Amino acid sequence: MGQTEYLARYEKENIRQIRLKINRKTEPELLEWIEQQANIQGYIKRLIRDDMEFMQNFEKECREAAQEEKDR
Repeated sequence: MGQTEYLARYEKENIRQIRLKINRKTEPELLEWIEQQANIQGYIKRLIRDDMEFMQNFEKECREAAQEEKDR
């Protein structure tokens, strides 16, 4: 198997590509902001990870608050 075939197989098995469309007319501020980022992929992944952490903490706080309310 050549390198090209190996890479194609690897990507097929391990990579999921996601496209994002930004309208130049209705969302120019988003496009301008994202184009200022040195690493767009890294920036988006960081946003997702930060949101995941936020939501996990939020859900934990909600469970704890509900338990405190129940214990009263």
